[in-house]
Amino acid sequence: MGTNDWSNRGLEKRKEHLSGFYLISFLKNYFDRNHNFLDDYEQIIVSSKRFGDNIFVSTIAGNYGGFMPNDVSSLSNKNLKENLKQTDTLIAEKKYDSAFSKCKEMFAENHNKAQIWYKTGKIYESLGKTNEANEAYLNAVEYGWDARPARYQNTVIKFLAAKYQIPLADIFGKLLNSGDVIGYKFFGDKIHPSLILNILIAENFVNLISSKYQVDIINPSPDSDAVLKYCRLNDYDLFNAYKNVFGEIFAYSLIDGNVDAYNLPKLKECVEKMGKLNINESLKDKYTNACNMLIAYLKGNLEEMHDILYKKKLIDKLDEINIFCYKFRWDGKLIIDKIHVENKAV
Repeated sequence: MGTNDWSNRGLEKRKEHLSGFYLISFLKNYFDRNHNFLDDYEQIIVSSKRFGDNIFVSTIAGNYGGFMPNDVSSLSNKNLKENLKQTDTLIAEKKYDSAFSKCKEMFAENHNKAQIWYKTGKIYESLGKTNEANEAYLNAVEYGWDARPARYQNTVIKFLAAKYQIPLADIFGKLLNSGDVIGYKFFGDKIHPSLILNILIAENFVNLISSKYQVDIINPSPDSDAVLKYCRLNDYDLFNAYKNVFGEIFAYSLIDGNVDAYNLPKLKECVEKMGKLNINESLKDKYTNACNMLIAYLKGNLEEMHDILYKKKLIDKLDEINIFCYKFRWDGKLIIDKIHVENKAV
C-alpha cells in the first residue's frame, strides 16, 4: 500500500496532460522537481514566522467517498474490471455478503487494491457502517497519487504544529468522527468544501483565534441559511455554482475512459437544481441540455446524446457553452467527435 505522499512519483500522466496547454510550462517544471510534503509545508511555516506572522493551521481532507481513486492503472486488467462490475451489480441488488466475498477474492488476486478498496467502501456505506466506509475510502486514495490529502499529510501537519507550537484545527479528525461518510455532505466536488464544511472550518478557526486573544466572537456558529443570506447570492450565482460543480464532478468521474457511475445521481441532482432556478430560459435550456448529454455519455447512451445534440439543436450552441469539461477537459473533444461519428452512421 502507498501513502499518496504527494511526491513527484507517479506524476508522469499529469505532466503528459499539462503538455497540451500553453502558458503553464511552469507547472510542468514544478512537477519535474522532487517534492516532499513535510519539507514544503515546513518551509511555509518558517517563512511565515520569519515575517512575524501569527499562524493557525488546519488538517485537511477531500471527498473520499465521492470519487474513485485517481489510480486506475489496475483497470487495464480485464478480469479485475469485470469483477468490479459484478460487485457494483451485487451492491445495487443489496447482496452485500456476496459483494464482500467478491472483494475478498479480488484482494487475494491483485497487487493494486485501490479500486477494490473503493468498492469495499461502497458496500460499507450502503450498510450504514460509516467508520469502516471512511477507512476503506482512505485506503483506496492512498494507493497512488491523488489530489485528495489523506493520513500522511495530516500526520505531517500535526507533527509540524506541535514542533512549532502552532494552534491547530483538526478538521480531518472532526470529519472522521462526525458519524458521516466523508463525501458530498462536506464537499461540493472532489476537494472544495461545501457550505457545511466551510462553516465547520470557520467555527474552528474562530475558536482558535478567540482562545488565543481572549475575545468574544459574535455569532460564532452561523447556520447555512444565515450565510447564504449574508452572501446575497441570486439565482444566477447559484446557476454558475451548480454548472461549475457539475463540470468538476463529470471531469473526475471519467478517468482514462473509466466511468464512476456512482456519481450519476449527483450529476442529475445538479441539473435538477439548475432547472428550478428563475433565470433566462434559453440560457437554462442550453446548459441543462449540455449537462444531460454528458450524463448520457457516461451511461454510454449514444442515441440519447445524438437526440440532444441534433434534435434539440445543441450542436448550434456548443461554442457558447462554457462548462469545465468543454474548455479544459481532455476528453471533451472526444465526446463531440464520438457523437459526430454516430450521426454519420445514422
